[in-house]
Amino acid sequence: MDEKKADNSIINTKVEIRHAEDDLFQSKKDLNQLEILESNFSIINKNLNQCIDLLNISVKNKRINNKIQSMCDESFVSYNKAMFNIDEERDMIVEQINEIENKIDLLNEKLKEELNKEEVNEEREEAVETETIEEN
Repeated sequence: MDEKKADNSIINTKVEIRHAEDDLFQSKKDLNQLEILESNFSIINKNLNQCIDLLNISVKNKRINNKIQSMCDESFVSYNKAMFNIDEERDMIVEQINEIENKIDLLNEKLKEELNKEEVNEEREEAVETETIEEN
C-alpha cells in the first residue's frame, strides 16, 4: 500500500512540475508579446511625432500650430501612459516567472526526495528478500 502512495506521490509531483513548466512557457511567451507591443508603440510614436513635426513646419498659422502642439502633447502623454502600463505588466510577468521558477525548483527537490525514499524502500525490500532467501 505504501508503494502505491509513493508512486502516486511521484506521479502527482511530476504532473505539478509539468503544469508549472507550461505556466512558465506561457508567461515567457506573454513577456515576449509585451516586448513586441512595446516596440510597436515606440515605432508608432516615433512616426506620429515625425508627422506632427512635418505638419508644424509646413503650417504657418499660429492657431493651427497651437492645435498641432496640443496634439503633440497629447501624444506624448498617451505614449508615456502606455509605456508605464507596459512596464507594470512586465514587472508582474517577471515576478510571476520568478515565482514559477521557484515552484519548479521546490517541486524538483520534492521529487528527488520522493525518488530517494523509493530507492531506500526498494533497497530495504531487497535486503529483506535476500535475508529470507538465505534463511531458507
